[in-house]
Amino acid sequence: RIDATIVYHPLGKSHLATIADRGIAEFASRLLAQHRITLTVDPAVATWIADRAFDPASGARAVRRLLQEHLENPIATGVLEERFHLGGTIIANVNPDTKLLEVASPTRQRMHAARAKAIA
Repeated sequence: RIDATIVYHPLGKSHLATIADRGIAEFASRLLAQHRITLTVDPAVATWIADRAFDPASGARAVRRLLQEHLENPIATGVLEERFHLGGTIIANVNPDTKLLEVASPTRQRMHAARAKAIA
């Protein structure tokens, strides 16, 4: 029998951003190995996830859920719908206007940027 007291300190946003970075790197590695798709992620994505996952009571549980909901699922849907192709690249970033996480191929991002300039 072991009698011990274990003290857990709440995780801060910087800890959650590090955990998110690791989750992103793991997913990017799987994506490359399984589909030969390169994932390029803006550093702001980990901060975006950490900001939304921050809850001192629940620790890092929400990080995994947010990664799946906002990064993995949209990419999986894009692969199934053939918007992302084998050997291609996917870019994930935070839209500065909407503050939402966006996932797109580089060509789609250029098209959206050109369309936005045409509208302005």
